[in-house]
Amino acid sequence: MLTSFPLPDVINLSRYSWHCVVPPKPDCDRDKVKGELEKGILMYKRMKSYAQATGWVGVLIGAVIMLKISMIRRQSAPPLR
Repeated sequence: MLTSFPLPDVINLSRYSWHCVVPPKPDCDRDKVKGELEKGILMYKRMKSYAQATGWVGVLIGAVIMLKISMIRRQSAPPLR
């Protein structure tokens, strides 16, 4: 996440999210708020992608570990008669 966006944008992520909770004041700069909302949406979409990819990698690693353990147990079990 830190390498995908400039550091000031990462630091201001909470401010971008705050616009979703508290509406901007009527006298604010509309273009600035719109830009901040767009940055926040883009950052959260990319975080979602990272989380999904990390989850799938974890699932694959877990599957390999389970298969490896089951193969070890099969080899150490006595043969069936």
